[in-house]
Amino acid sequence: MSGLVYFNGMLKHEHEVAFWALDRGYLYGEGLFETMKAGRGFIPFLGEHLSRLFRGMDVLRMQLNISASKLEFALYQTLHHNRLKDAYLRLMLSRENREIGSFEPGDATNLVVLAKPLEKPPRRLYGEGARARVIEDFKISPDPLCQVKTTNYLRPMLAQRMAQEQGADEALLLNTAGHVAEGATTNLFIFDGEKIVTPPVSEGPLPGVTRRVVIDLLVKNYVPYEERPLRLQDLYTAKEAFLTNAIKEIVPLTQVNDKSIGEGRPGSETEKVATLFREEIQYRFESFESKRWGVD
Repeated sequence: MSGLVYFNGMLKHEHEVAFWALDRGYLYGEGLFETMKAGRGFIPFLGEHLSRLFRGMDVLRMQLNISASKLEFALYQTLHHNRLKDAYLRLMLSRENREIGSFEPGDATNLVVLAKPLEKPPRRLYGEGARARVIEDFKISPDPLCQVKTTNYLRPMLAQRMAQEQGADEALLLNTAGHVAEGATTNLFIFDGEKIVTPPVSEGPLPGVTRRVVIDLLVKNYVPYEERPLRLQDLYTAKEAFLTNAIKEIVPLTQVNDKSIGEGRPGSETEKVATLFREEIQYRFESFESKRWGVD
């Protein structure tokens, strides 16, 4: 990546950005981040991402004097000054430590926004579906930290690497009860032939923004759905399955541990959800444009 980085109120070139060694994100993994997708110069789910960020601040006791409007300004400023329309955005928030060897945070805060041109996922993921591998080395123990997108990302990162080494596109993680909780970088949904099912957040998955939007769309459009624990057998016997992610959006899941899901190809229920999701993005974009130009 080469371009301008938003760093504590200023736009700087990458090589000009330097972190103090006492940053708590660096020392302890005590930081928050959000990954967002911009299209046509617009961030469609910005409100949902910032809401999750502020919930994370509450969980981590990060009482920072920072507003949603300031974060929105930082994101759009970074996007526009890098002359990007379709982009990958990453916002990171952390504090500095008071001194080495202490757990006490200092007063300084670091706010960073990165932007790069959006690289489209491989078309194969949507045409053929993704392949996943269940990685049992790292069990999720549901607790409040599961609800927070922190910079301590070791478990999903290592699981994803292990899955890719076995030829998979995504890792699936189990919780301590042996239920399927989430993907390393995604949330999981299945279609059991009657309704769409996803694990509740009490099972340990990160409350993904795309997951939340999909659930809201299912409710709004009277599509039967349920939140309940998922066993591996539920996944293996599902008619369809799909993954949700802020950048990849809705990805059909057609193979897990070399076993085909349903007919082994993307199904009609998954396409229905993907269509609803695309329509929601278009609706939000048109609303954004109307407000931007003062059109009712």
